[in-house]
This record gives sequence, C-alpha cells and structure tokens, in this order.
Amino acid sequence: MTDLNVDAILAESSQRAEGRTDLGDGSEFFLEGLGRFMDSLNADAQL
Repeated sequence: MTDLNVDAILAESSQRAEGRTDLGDGSEFFLEGLGRFMDSLNADAQL
C-alpha cells in the first residue's frame, strides 16, 4: 500500500478484516486523529 490517506487506510483495513467496517463507539474521534496523523505524515514526507 502506498496511498497515505484515510480512505485508503480504511479500505485496506476493511479488506484485511474480512469486510468489517464498524469502528465502534467514538469512531469520529479515531477518524479525526487518523486524518491529522495522515496529514502530518504527508506534510513531513512531502508526498
């Protein structure tokens, strides 16, 4: 996997988890943090 964005990460993780997509309660906080992390990685790596 070379795409560093939230959608690509979620798609890959869903595929590896046999199609599961439910992140449970509080998933908005997880997704917000994941988005910030991906933004930081992309900015630092200048991708």
